[in-house]
Amino acid sequence: MATTKQQNALANPAVRKPKLPIKQIKYIDALAKGKSKRQAGLTAGAITEGAADKYGTRMSNNVQVQEALQPELAKHNITLDTAIAPIGKALVATKVVIHGNKEDSFAEVVEDLEMQLKGSDRALKLMGIGQGAVNVNVNFNQLIMDKKEKYGIGK
Repeated sequence: MATTKQQNALANPAVRKPKLPIKQIKYIDALAKGKSKRQAGLTAGAITEGAADKYGTRMSNNVQVQEALQPELAKHNITLDTAIAPIGKALVATKVVIHGNKEDSFAEVVEDLEMQLKGSDRALKLMGIGQGAVNVNVNFNQLIMDKKEKYGIGK
């Protein structure tokens, strides 16, 4: 017969994987509860904020931690789809503009360019394109080959 502690451990996907140390499990649980990486690192046992920051960075790159974190986040409806959906909405955002005053006024629905540009910036960063993008991966050789064909160079 399993104890209550064992039953709770089996209910937590992060705990089910025996390969994860308790420190990583504490980190995952803290992140899933909405704590920052630094706070989660401190919860996991880091002594200083600097050490917690470094631990958070290491855990962000740890595949096993990320795999264990996904089901925990999904419990709170935090998925890639729900995180990206507002960006898609921002790309087609509109707003109502009131023209005139009192009896002569009328409303017009127009594109909200400011919101659309913000959505575009976020989408481009997510795709790895543009200023401030993370993991920009341009295949330089392919780019050069395309230019050679375009301008008839190297034939």
